[in-house]
Amino acid sequence: MKQYDAIIIGFGKGGKLLAAELAERNWKVAIVERSPQMYGGTCVNVGCIPTKALIHESEYAEKRYYDDYKNQSKLYALAVARKDKLVSFLREKNYENVKNKPNITLYDGTASFLSENTIRIVSGKDETILEGKEIFINTGSTPILPAIDGLKESKYVYTSETLLQSNKLPAHLLVIGGGAVGLEFATMYAALEAMSHCWKRETAFCLKWTATLPPPCWKH
Repeated sequence: MKQYDAIIIGFGKGGKLLAAELAERNWKVAIVERSPQMYGGTCVNVGCIPTKALIHESEYAEKRYYDDYKNQSKLYALAVARKDKLVSFLREKNYENVKNKPNITLYDGTASFLSENTIRIVSGKDETILEGKEIFINTGSTPILPAIDGLKESKYVYTSETLLQSNKLPAHLLVIGGGAVGLEFATMYAALEAMSHCWKRETAFCLKWTATLPPPCWKH
């Protein structure tokens, strides 16, 4: 069993900064991340960086191809490719920053507690047991699907994370949730000629619905 002064579960913004600070104090630190696609956390991979990149692209598309869905669709596919390239570059930089610190060890896998100071990391068929004097949970959050009949079963439903992975511009878009994320997506896709509608039900969640036909009218 390997022992560490600190184990940080989650390679997000808080986790990577905490790991760097503790490593500077000569602590032996382990970071556990479930997915290599999330090195660096939400902002780098599915938050601030990719959305701002697409917003910049949408402003250009609105000026260049106003009211031209066909050409905007082509531009959107290219924009998503450029966004993915930027995200991959920043993700790799985050990985290198951690890898190059002698007091930090990165583990890929899903962590679970065996005791208050011991965790198990499972990655495929491999299993690793770590013990830490201090354990910090930095796992972030996940989008919530509200209790609307048929929502979970629909193939047209996206979260704010999964929509960013699609290179197909939706012709119609209904955003459920009037918070910062919902308004940001509505503004971005409206500029990209997707017919966007924002329905504020609760601001605690935000998800996307796309279809080939106009969305139904919601009373709100």
